Amino acid sequence: SFPTRRSSDLCRESTPLQRENILNEWYREQLKQQILVVLEKYKKIVGVHCNEWKIKNMRTKWGTCNIEKREFV
Repeated sequence: SFPTRRSSDLCRESTPLQRENILNEWYREQLKQQILVVLEKYKKIVGVHCNEWKIKNMRTKWGTCNIEKREFV
């Protein structure tokens, strides 16, 4: 669930960077809770098994793909 402190307290007592970090950590936790369900669903559709997954803070919307390593960055 979302951080338990009241948002008004969080805004008064923290910097914008601290709030951004708290929100990013919350999103990461939400993703970790859902990723296995999503991977299983698309494994059946695409027919490809995922050996490993990582959550990465991307600086841009674009990534790269290495077909030989079967890796998306």
